[in-house]
Amino acid sequence: MSTEAQERPKTPRFNIRMPEHVRALIDQAAALEGRSTSDFVLTSAVEKARETIESHQRITLSQRDSTIFLEAMLNPPEPNDKLRAAVADYLAFFGEQPRGE
Repeated sequence: MSTEAQERPKTPRFNIRMPEHVRALIDQAAALEGRSTSDFVLTSAVEKARETIESHQRITLSQRDSTIFLEAMLNPPEPNDKLRAAVADYLAFFGEQPRGE
């Protein structure tokens, strides 16, 4: 074995078992795109993983909720006693001093 092959870091492997008809389907799709089965599966899995993560991080609001949210951002209500108490608790927990209002 060459020293170059010995120095190359190993990449993690991902082995899965699947029914033969599923493997044939994946092989056919990879061949149609002119790619190896490994490349096809890896690319497809990465795309799906990104879509899944993005869909779980996105918040979709109705038109009504969007309007309510925007209004609250543009014209926030005055802090009430519960909010002031929560801020005081937070600042005390982290040892910070309150800022002037």
